[in-house]
Amino acid sequence: KLLNARQIAEVIIDLYEQNLIDKVEIIYTKMISTLSQEPRALTLLPLDQSFFADVDVNSNFKGAFQFDPSPKKVFDILIPQYIIGVIYAALVQAFACEQCARMSAMDNATNNADEMIDRMKRLYSRARQAAVTNEILEVVNGTNAVLGK
Repeated sequence: KLLNARQIAEVIIDLYEQNLIDKVEIIYTKMISTLSQEPRALTLLPLDQSFFADVDVNSNFKGAFQFDPSPKKVFDILIPQYIIGVIYAALVQAFACEQCARMSAMDNATNNADEMIDRMKRLYSRARQAAVTNEILEVVNGTNAVLGK
């Protein structure tokens, strides 16, 4: 899955850098619990500062940031890694949701099959009981006919 995420990210970033696309959104299923999943949509590109709302840019840190190499080179490395991470997370979430849906479907199929088997057993028992009762009636009627009753 990580290899798939890398390949997808490379294509997306390449198309974005060539200005062939101006926006990239990813839509996936997020697993809330085994029985609950939610569709989600997330904008990958262009990046917006609101994506990083949990980062405190107004911290009490008074020192100067130094980037080595340049800030452009740092972000040229970080942004693709961030996008790969987001795509990988979406793939993992979607896969987990798919497996939960399969498990739920198989559980429902098993329950339905069990109910059908129980219903068929009851029908078979009734039919067998009716046949036995019919045979007993025939024997009794035959005996009564022979005895002249």
